[in-house]
Amino acid sequence: MDKIKQRIQSPIANTYTTDAHSANISAVEVGMCVARLKFHKNDGGTGLNTNHFKYASTDLHFYVALLLSAVVCHGNVPNDFLLCTTIPMPKGNTNRAVSGNYRGITLSSVFGRLIDLLILQRYSDVLGTCDLQFGFKAKRSTAMCSMVLKEAISYYMNHGSSVFCVFLDATKAFDRVQYCSLFDKLLDRNVDPLFLRIMVNIYTGQLVKVLWNGVTKLPSC
Repeated sequence: MDKIKQRIQSPIANTYTTDAHSANISAVEVGMCVARLKFHKNDGGTGLNTNHFKYASTDLHFYVALLLSAVVCHGNVPNDFLLCTTIPMPKGNTNRAVSGNYRGITLSSVFGRLIDLLILQRYSDVLGTCDLQFGFKAKRSTAMCSMVLKEAISYYMNHGSSVFCVFLDATKAFDRVQYCSLFDKLLDRNVDPLFLRIMVNIYTGQLVKVLWNGVTKLPSC
């Protein structure tokens, strides 16, 4: 991770100034991001809710834009942006005494979500994925993937060919992502280093607390 930080910091130190144009976030951009927030989503630490932003006056967009511009320009993420709350949810009717039978639902900062949406909005042209990917993609679903698989199998069987399928179990793949490799790829795709610095600071500085039976506790290391 230190190498990634150095690689990100190098172009910032050599090229950018404190009034870098890319760090200037407009109220219009914030408004577009707020419009993409879902209703009734709670903040992970400060007690905020996405409804506070959805129903607020557009004057709020101006002040949020100033705040996010300062965060991006200086590269420092407030602690309130980093605090998340994880709620363990049982996987159906299973033995609740086994930790593996739970999945964690994490409530993150609303401001953090706005930063995510802002990055996706600004750099959507360089963040495209393969057309063969169906999951975690706008206007796509795994149901479409299943349909393509069935059609391919049907085509070859109708033409007298044998069909062989291989399935890869990627359970908990998200927990095993090599974040350094991801940031390397984002650098190669020319995502602005100022935003990458914020992303690295969020990933490395995030603090999670667990909510269980109405009580919150910071997990021990």
